Amino acid sequence: MKNKIHAMFLAVMMMGFAVPVVVLAPGCALFSTVAPGNDVIVVDAERIAILSFTLVDTFLDWETVNRANVPKEATAAADKLRDDFPKAYNSYRAATKAYKFNRTADNQFNLNTAEALVQAAMNIVTSYLPPPDLSRAKAKAAMIVTPPVMVATSLSK
Repeated sequence: MKNKIHAMFLAVMMMGFAVPVVVLAPGCALFSTVAPGNDVIVVDAERIAILSFTLVDTFLDWETVNRANVPKEATAAADKLRDDFPKAYNSYRAATKAYKFNRTADNQFNLNTAEALVQAAMNIVTSYLPPPDLSRAKAKAAMIVTPPVMVATSLSK
């Protein structure tokens, strides 16, 4: 199963849709288990920071390149994100740092509050980015995964 997911990710990545796949397939690599001894809250905060920055940055790049062809709402959302996301992201990073330094209930609450703003930005982005063409991705993934399966099947006969 992991090989199929990896193959699908590679196929979609070749089509230029790597970031949306990460959002559509959490748990594959980005949100895997946390190593023993690590704080789940801190690890998730770090992962969300990376994902949110990458996702928003990708959306803003996409919107800039396609500005003439995207709906006015997408341009308005991009302009708002250009103003609001840096503040939300910096607040989230500061809250993460504060929680790492002093793991109190208040700092966790502040981290959760800042995370809600970053998550809201990601929700805005995913509502405007074009969805990946999964039919083509599945076909390419099947091409990548099928040969080893066929070999294993033919060897077992």
